[in-house]
Amino acid sequence: MKWPGYWIVVVAIGHGIVSAFFFGRTYVELARVGFWGSVSSSVEQLALWFGIASPFMLLVGLCVLGSPKNSTVIGVTLGLTALLGAILLPISGFWMLIPPAVGISLNSKRSA
Repeated sequence: MKWPGYWIVVVAIGHGIVSAFFFGRTYVELARVGFWGSVSSSVEQLALWFGIASPFMLLVGLCVLGSPKNSTVIGVTLGLTALLGAILLPISGFWMLIPPAVGISLNSKRSA
């Protein structure tokens, strides 16, 4: 079952596009000043965390796709992280990671 990995990759790419759209000017400004120690305002902090989430989600998606058998630990960790994020920030994209987390968890139990 590969759909959870593809799902996460698509969410990661979408997250990167949204990040560039909303924070593109902020990223350009951070580059202009020289990255080292340049994040100071709350908007810059938000841009940093929002932007960094995309490559990490992409890595998770690629790991899920490359794994012949996904473990329950991956599914549960992803699911708990997504659920916590959704509880703390209900109007967000955290909800998008719950379906693949459930899919990974169910698939790993079937494979065991």
